[in-house]
Order: sequence, then structure tokens, then C-alpha cells
Amino acid sequence: MKKINFDTLWKNVINLFIEDFVSFFMADLYPKVDFTIKPDFLDKELDKVFGDGNPKGVRRSDQLVRLHLKDGTNCWILVHIEVQKELNSSFSKRMFRYFYRIYDKYEEESSGIEAVAVLLNKISKYEKYNTYLYKYGETEIRYKYRIYQIFNQSEEYLSNNKNPFSIVVLASRYAIKYKDDLEKRKAFKYKLAKLAFERGYNKTVITQLLAFIYYLIELPDKDNNEFKTKIRENMETADSMTFDEGLYYFITQIFGKEAVEASYVTVEEYNIARQEREQARKEEEQARKKEEQAIKEAKIKLLTTIANLQKYGFSLDKISEITGSNIDEINEILKSEEINN
Repeated sequence: MKKINFDTLWKNVINLFIEDFVSFFMADLYPKVDFTIKPDFLDKELDKVFGDGNPKGVRRSDQLVRLHLKDGTNCWILVHIEVQKELNSSFSKRMFRYFYRIYDKYEEESSGIEAVAVLLNKISKYEKYNTYLYKYGETEIRYKYRIYQIFNQSEEYLSNNKNPFSIVVLASRYAIKYKDDLEKRKAFKYKLAKLAFERGYNKTVITQLLAFIYYLIELPDKDNNEFKTKIRENMETADSMTFDEGLYYFITQIFGKEAVEASYVTVEEYNIARQEREQARKEEEQARKKEEQAIKEAKIKLLTTIANLQKYGFSLDKISEITGSNIDEINEILKSEEINN
């Protein structure tokens, strides 16, 4: 299996799931973006901004994306994928350099520029690298940007977060943490695949997540072939992208094979996947509100019962016996009612 760099894999999965990327890494920006209008990926524009370009065949570890906002304007996001194990002061300077060149060229076309650096290694005190400071005499510049370290959030949080990028982050953590432990890499590769299936994503999303996992977590050819066989056995192929097609599409997006005759992920499929995820979010929110309302109504009903029983002179012990609530719960309900009044 051809080895693909971490940053290249990340860039590709961001291209595929840009809406989920913004939701996961820029939660405050997400509600402002109109994802019914397809985002624009501007890697070629990024090369123009820096003039020097890249050596032939080498991809940048940065992405520039134009997002369309619900208020009719647009904003630009700069994503930097950092694979180095150590950072120094030149990192924040580099981030500032990216920003001011983009700002200088596109200020009139954008309502703003957001930047995020995703760190793919354990880096101590990484927070101090999220700001660039320049001061000379009375002249001072302070540039601050978002920074995300993939080892910063707990595994429990990521395992319970339904955003596809929680799986992307988990896969990256496992690949790095267990790069010298074949058995654990193998076990976690299957664990992540199982998690992707259990979350009930759109089939296109599942195949592309599995492709990311397949290429990121390296195994010997024999183990990879077993992995592919087991995935095939668990996937329905009728009217959907098969795992082999998913691997093919994923890899051609990276290496740009001209032999690809058609895109397996159409705009229609992308929009269906987006709508399904949005519907799932709404249903989850509705269920939460319904549960809160049910709890509130139950407390009101119990409070009414307690008040009526007190009115007729029943003791707290007797009220506890009648309602099935212990005395501490009754006192807590009465106390909360006093506070509310």
C-alpha cells in the first residue's frame, strides 16, 4: 500500500467534510455559514499569494477555503496542518505571514479571515504558540489564531461525539501513539471502523471515513487485505458506494488520477449527507427539550400533590410514603419552589 503523509490525508478529509470540520473546530462560526452554497477550496490561490509556489508534486500543508455566510457576505478560513513534534517562535511568525499576505490580497473580497492550526503531535505548552507578537519602539502587533492539539481532548469525549472529525482525530491519535505497536494499531483500526458503522452516517460518509482510516493506520498487506474483506462483508453495495470504490475515490482525490471517469461523491450525495446530519442534530435537540419538559412537568405534578397533602395536614413521612419520593427529594422540590417564587 502506498504511504501517504498525515497532512495530505487530513487535507483530503477536510475537502470531503468541510461542513463537519467547521462544526468541530470552529463551533462559534458554524451557525453563521450557509452550507447550501458549496464552499470554495482555493489551494491554487494560496500558491499565488505566496508567489514561490511549491515544488512540483508537493502539496501544501495549508488550505484556504471561502465560506458563504447567511448574511450574504463571505469569510475565508486558513487551515494549517502541523506534523512537527516541536514548535518554536517561528511557527507563530509563519502563521502571521500567512494571514497578512491573504489579508493584503483579499481584504476587499471578504468580511473576515479565520485561521486554525491543527497540531498532529503531542506538544507541551502548545497554547503559547497561538499568538504572534511584534514590538519595536511604540509599534506593536498582536495576532492570535485558533490552535487545536489532537491529544488535548479525552478519548471518552471523542468516542461520544458524533461529528465525523471525532473519528478523524481518534484515528490520528492511535496512528501516532501506537506507531510501534502492530497489534494495537490493528485493534484500533477495527474499533474505529465499528464506530463509523454504529453512528449511522450516510453511506458515502462511512466509505470515506473508512478510506481515511485505511490509509492512515498502517498495517502489513496481509492484515490490510483482511481488513478490507471484513469491511466488504459488513457493507451493503446496492445503490451506494462500495468500500473499494470509496478507497479508489479517496486516493484519486489525493493523487489526481486522470483515469477517474466520474466522481463517486456527487453534489447531490453531499447535500443528502449534509441534510441527514442536520436532521439528526435537530432530532437530538428536540429529544433533549422533550426530556427536560417531561422532567419539569413531573416535578410540577409532584409539587401539586405535595401541596394538597400538606393542606390536609399530612406529615412529610406520610407524604413520602404516598408519593414514593424520599424526604430529601420532597424538601428539594419545596425549596426550589420557594426560590422560584
